Amino acid sequence: MLNITTKAKHRDIYPEVVNLLDNSKKFFERIGTADMEKKVVEMRSQLDEPFYLLVAGEYNSGKSSFINAMCGEHVLADGPTPTTNRITLLTYGDKVETKEIGDHLCQATYPMDALRDVTLVDTPGTNSIIVEHAALTESFVHRAELVLFVTSADHPFTESERQFLQFLKGKWGRKVLFVLNKIDLKTQEELDEIVTFLEKNCYRLLGFEPKILSVSAKEAYKAKVEGDETLLQKSRIAEVEAFVFDKLDMDTKIDFKLVSPLKYLFNVFSELQQNLNEKVNKCNTDIKSIERFETRLKNKKQDMREYTVKYKDEIKLVFARLKEKLDNFLNSYVTMKSVILSKVGREKINERFKREVYGLLNPQTDLDRIIDDVVDYVARNNRSLWDLARDHIEKEVGYDRRAGSILDGHAERHYDDRKHDIEVALKARSKEFRELDIERESERL
Repeated sequence: MLNITTKAKHRDIYPEVVNLLDNSKKFFERIGTADMEKKVVEMRSQLDEPFYLLVAGEYNSGKSSFINAMCGEHVLADGPTPTTNRITLLTYGDKVETKEIGDHLCQATYPMDALRDVTLVDTPGTNSIIVEHAALTESFVHRAELVLFVTSADHPFTESERQFLQFLKGKWGRKVLFVLNKIDLKTQEELDEIVTFLEKNCYRLLGFEPKILSVSAKEAYKAKVEGDETLLQKSRIAEVEAFVFDKLDMDTKIDFKLVSPLKYLFNVFSELQQNLNEKVNKCNTDIKSIERFETRLKNKKQDMREYTVKYKDEIKLVFARLKEKLDNFLNSYVTMKSVILSKVGREKINERFKREVYGLLNPQTDLDRIIDDVVDYVARNNRSLWDLARDHIEKEVGYDRRAGSILDGHAERHYDDRKHDIEVALKARSKEFRELDIERESERL
């Protein structure tokens, strides 16, 4: 276990990091992100745990063999197929043993002094065909202070490795140390080319220059078991062990431990801020779109008002003409009643009333025409408004086209029903005029 507060600089930073993690936990709890809340709790508790050194890579890159080589004993299972189906925490212990400590999580112990303040984390392959294996590795990354990424000299920097490294550096902001394994399969010239290839592609695709350590885990393990110093030197395991266990001194490990959760939270909150900005921009765009749509509706409403006035004027004109004919008829005949009665018979008055008042321009015919025009205009504009709304939804919001066709079918039936309702209502208004008995009125006059 690391004692983080041994130095003044760490004593000052430690409570600030703890406070930040506690506040972050409350934040994720408040917004209902249980997964993130759990991760923050784990990072908080891990501040008081040993330094976590996560060993990751493809299932056939030799991760478990690499850990066995550093121990000099067959502590972890290895093989050519995806054998690691759980995360194993290798810690210090008086004897070699393994026990389950959780779902897909176990703890192995080995009596090596370097493991007193470092925990090696063996993970399933990042390219395992068993989806749960890769998911296990990704679910544990946030707990690692440093990642040893093991890649094989016979197929370095594959696409799945690139994706996982992007995941490590991008979302999690983890420090990555490359371990180029299986160097016994290549010549020195080939190894130089591979190292250059890794450096160039890491910088070009991921934006960082990697620290690369080369090793033959197979030769290192064999050399330690057989006590072969020449083979041990050839395997280059000493360079890796010196870096992992010696160069990473206590101060460096504590720095990593304090900075790792901060980098992760920075990336998470940056992503949240980006998502929020995108939503705000989307809302602003939607608001402008709705405002444009409302303007179009207002213009359409104004057009309909103007047409309504036009139809009202036409109806008034029909009755004005009728009134004018009636006035003319009455002025001509009724005021000279005695004269008319003496010279014109009842049948003649009836005939003239029909001819001069109704005449060729029958008011009822004019009203029917106006009513038909109004009904057609309203129905046509209702259809136009629907098309306007649908186009807005389709272009600005987006909608299911199948659902849109169903709505169109409902709309067609609605237009037919609405057209009928308007026609009935308007013709009901003209009922009194429609029921005017011309024969009776002329007879009465």
